[in-house]
Amino acid sequence: MALYDVNLGREDCAGEWGAENRGAESGGPARRSFDRDTDRDDRQNEIAERILRTGSGSVGALALRGQLSALVTDALASLAAIVIDRQQSLEKEERAENARKSEQLRGAVMDALAHEFKTPLTAVQAASSGLLELGDLNATQEDLARLINDEAICLNTLCTRLLQTAKLDATAGGIGDGRCKRARADRGSAGGSHNRSWLGGRSHGDSAR
Repeated sequence: MALYDVNLGREDCAGEWGAENRGAESGGPARRSFDRDTDRDDRQNEIAERILRTGSGSVGALALRGQLSALVTDALASLAAIVIDRQQSLEKEERAENARKSEQLRGAVMDALAHEFKTPLTAVQAASSGLLELGDLNATQEDLARLINDEAICLNTLCTRLLQTAKLDATAGGIGDGRCKRARADRGSAGGSHNRSWLGGRSHGDSAR
């Protein structure tokens, strides 16, 4: 007997065929029968070959050697097809379940990481906003506080998007980026000279160049 499973790409042989086809690169009788895609009864050599078909298509092939009637051969082929199809269904269900568990784990990890970032970011944003509202800052201090506040807003937005990543659509996905870009553009136009003064020690006139 030889049984070929197309899903596994493997042929299992028993009896005389097991010894004859051990290590054969071209495959055994069941594999060759599957490649031909035809049922065959060789009465002279007492070999029967059947393609194993289910509702989803061909799942393998069965080759038998011996004095067996066509009715018995067809019955064995039907049973083999049902077993292989059932095995493939179970494997698909297992892969789907593993994928679902992996997604749940990924979501839990992302949620935990995002919350770990959001807690300190909220404190940073509140502190920088408070400094700006006090108004008792020189130009460099105000620029630094605004820089911290704007970047905290951007990071907080990204963390929020990470928490909602499974629910965001393409339109909502661009909101956070736009907010960050606007914050950076405003900071660059309103406080660019101060950035240059404390970063590079340049005068305010350098910003005009």
